[in-house]
Amino acid sequence: MTLVSRTPHLQPPAPKKRRVIDRRQLWMLYVPIALICIIGGCLRWIHLGTESLWFDEGMTAWLIGVPFKEMTQFMRQDASFPLLFVLLKGWTKLFGDSEAGMRSLSALAATLSMLVFARLAWGITKSNLATIGALLIFAVCPLQIEYVKDARYYALLCLFLLIALECVRTHLETNRVWPLIVFAIASAASLYTHQIAAFYLMAIDVAWLILPCEQPMRIRLRNAAMANMAIVVLYAPWLPIALDQVRWTSNHFWAQPPDGNEFLRTVSALVGGKPYQLKDWLVSIGQEWARRPDAHLASLTQLLIALSPEQVAGIVLVISIIALLAALMVERLSRAAVALLIVAIGPLLLIYLYSLLGKPAFIERVFIASTAPLALLVAIPLASRYGRWIAAPLVLSMLAINAGSTHAMMQLSHKEDWRGAEAYVAKLPTDSRRLLVFVANEGQLAFDYYAKRSQAKPTWSLETGAPGGYFDINPPQVLRQVKTDADLANLARLLKGEKFDEVVVIKSHPWWADPNDLTGNFLYDQYNEIGGLDFNGVMVTRWERREGGSSSLENDLKNFTGRVFRK
Repeated sequence: MTLVSRTPHLQPPAPKKRRVIDRRQLWMLYVPIALICIIGGCLRWIHLGTESLWFDEGMTAWLIGVPFKEMTQFMRQDASFPLLFVLLKGWTKLFGDSEAGMRSLSALAATLSMLVFARLAWGITKSNLATIGALLIFAVCPLQIEYVKDARYYALLCLFLLIALECVRTHLETNRVWPLIVFAIASAASLYTHQIAAFYLMAIDVAWLILPCEQPMRIRLRNAAMANMAIVVLYAPWLPIALDQVRWTSNHFWAQPPDGNEFLRTVSALVGGKPYQLKDWLVSIGQEWARRPDAHLASLTQLLIALSPEQVAGIVLVISIIALLAALMVERLSRAAVALLIVAIGPLLLIYLYSLLGKPAFIERVFIASTAPLALLVAIPLASRYGRWIAAPLVLSMLAINAGSTHAMMQLSHKEDWRGAEAYVAKLPTDSRRLLVFVANEGQLAFDYYAKRSQAKPTWSLETGAPGGYFDINPPQVLRQVKTDADLANLARLLKGEKFDEVVVIKSHPWWADPNDLTGNFLYDQYNEIGGLDFNGVMVTRWERREGGSSSLENDLKNFTGRVFRK
């Protein structure tokens, strides 16, 4: 009897096809992307250590040296977030804690963001021209370049949110599981980097449901819910501290209620036209044209110089709106354009409304992640065969605006010079008993960073602040203000108990820390102002103790003039 096998005939596995590189694709897409990334990388990495640390970076330099337990205790009464500082602890052990060493982590994050952005742009548009155009704009975006030279959260935040958005797109296109896992990890990392990520992740969830794909809506909702549950689990350990931060910032945060002009300037900056820097650039062009004997150029020069920053922002906004409308008119990509617009503008509008109705939190730099979808939206019309001739002038205009803002920012804008302030104080005579008073008191962190690095013998006897020294309270409290004379009680007791020959006031952010200059008025009654310098917003003022309780007529007049000027 013959036995018949019921198992189907097993065919040998088909040999894997060898991947053939399309040389035309290589030269038309990959080579331009590589060249643009090199240019953008150079803009992000050059001059990392040229500028001094500024006020907020002083906080970074201090926090990376604090044990993690003490760091979390401090963050319950602050708006800082842990991931950047944990990463920088290890990073600075490898690359040092110099200005360039601390900022290089942001530079790396911003460089990787360009690669993720290029993949996102190609995945959405499937167009070489649109991908290259979008990447060009993103590579020279002034906000991206400005905050990469900043040892703070913003470049890292942008990278994590870009990864999250690209993972959503990849999952919808391939229906694979790994993008969901990476999405959950990147999203949780963005929340550990800055709480503004919560608003962007909500916008990305909405985009998840809008982006075009063949996946049924039921499956989209299920996968999005599972991924967001994973984010909640990953973020749960930090949630109690995050709630403490929300309660603290509701009463202590420094941001002021935004008005229409600030909203206009912020949107203009996000699309690449920083109004003040762009105006400075236009003025420099106008001044160059003014040297030429041409009547037409003379009238154009007067027009450029007369433009206000808000008018410049309005012009940029009109051009960008036309470009965005052109993107929505590309039928094949209209749903993707809507999704990108929600990711770019949704968080901006939510925070703006919250700042008007609740506690102000509208700050330009926290919206840095919006620069990526906006750059892509401007370039989307290049993916249309019929619309690219209309879109090309708009893309070139936005590219010129971004490049002009970046050029002006790199040439004309400078950070606070705490390095120069410390060097100035370090060169003062050593034969005086000298007290340093920091207003705002967090400025002590940036100053001490340079004092420690210089390893020179201090020319001062004691450091304090107004309304108190930064380390007078444990854990330290930030954003303390001098609002009334009572806030100077600690300083008054210190000056009464110890005789200092000289008081050096080191003031920064005075509009918040001491808006009425109560510290200067208080010292006026006991000391003579004998000089000082301004280091790009860090104002160092020297006060000499009066002998016998009175001053000369010359010093009286000088102090009176200074007092009126301060008021």
